[in-house]
Amino acid sequence: MIRIGIIAPYEGFKEQIEVIYPEEVASGMFYIEPLPASLDDFPRQAKRMEKMGFDALIVRGGTYEIMQPIVSIPVVQIPIALLDVLDALSHSQQYKKRIVVVLRATNCMSLERVIPYTKYEFDLVRFEQDEAVN
Repeated sequence: MIRIGIIAPYEGFKEQIEVIYPEEVASGMFYIEPLPASLDDFPRQAKRMEKMGFDALIVRGGTYEIMQPIVSIPVVQIPIALLDVLDALSHSQQYKKRIVVVLRATNCMSLERVIPYTKYEFDLVRFEQDEAVN
């Protein structure tokens, strides 16, 4: 049996996989772990999952660039979509604080096109792939 390790960036993502693929999760074909809180833990998580015998890892967004060169098994990226960002902005409104969206420059183009049409107030910070975010 092929075994796929899935790194869930948030709890709702894990729940979605469990609802959409209940048989695969129950059989152990899909194994889901939360994304570690610290960037420093990403490499350890990737290596540990590789040692657990997974045939491939599925990750979301920028986690791909970190994990892909670390392991010898395939790493598949699920890109972040504009709808994901708009959903996060919608949920952020409950905090009544200044909102800052931090995205890779490659993810900003579609967001920049819709900013004038959104009702959300936020600052957009762009960074390049190899740049540290402070």
